[in-house]
Amino acid sequence: MSFDAENRNNINFATITYSNNNNDWSRAYMGRILNNINRSNRCSFCNGVGHNIRTCADTRITDFEEECRMSKTFCEWTENPRNTFKEWLTEYYLVIDSEVVKAFAISRCNCRMYSSIDVIIDRVASYIYQDHEEILDNSSLLEVYDLLLSLQNPNRQEENSITDFFSNDKFPINTNVEEIDEQQGTEICECAICYEDNIPKKHQVTLNCKHQFCKDCFKGCLKTTPVYKDLPSCALCRADISEIKVHSESVKSDFGDFIVL
Repeated sequence: MSFDAENRNNINFATITYSNNNNDWSRAYMGRILNNINRSNRCSFCNGVGHNIRTCADTRITDFEEECRMSKTFCEWTENPRNTFKEWLTEYYLVIDSEVVKAFAISRCNCRMYSSIDVIIDRVASYIYQDHEEILDNSSLLEVYDLLLSLQNPNRQEENSITDFFSNDKFPINTNVEEIDEQQGTEICECAICYEDNIPKKHQVTLNCKHQFCKDCFKGCLKTTPVYKDLPSCALCRADISEIKVHSESVKSDFGDFIVL
């Protein structure tokens, strides 16, 4: 019996047991399932149950939006209002309260939990200004960040490049390449999502939970992951995908639009 067929039998058994034999075991079993669902639906900002950060109505988020709109009004008196607003927003993020800025960016501006500061600043500014201006380039943000560090600590020594402080809006998944020879690469494997049974091993992706998919199905998982999630989930066990193993550099590069390589 295959893994998937065995799982389906287990699910059917649990369902029949609960429906036909409403005993203590079945009630406890279903209770654990409901508890797991409730725990997974918890806001990462206010820690409230029954919603996530994208639908959070915490007053700190709405208060921050009012602060942004007030700051925008004052910035209109400057020579370059939008850049002045972005500088204010960057300072607010770095010095005052990064968590509320992130929460606002995720709930209102379609950012992710791990979005870099340049993405957050640009999307919040676009939301407040109600347009879609191009993202401020990294060099400009690096200058602002360096200036803020200097203001906070005038005596600080010259530091190494801080380019690494900024990252693309991608999943931080560790990607390992396990090279295989040409003969091994042509071995036939199966995909647990599309059920294709003629996948060459060189196109196989192994997750940290040990489940294996073809590269196309795995890319589909990355594309359809909700924006509020830190990491994508395994389609079988729902574990966070923090590490993958592939068998060629070309397959690794296929995920470059979604994973920090």
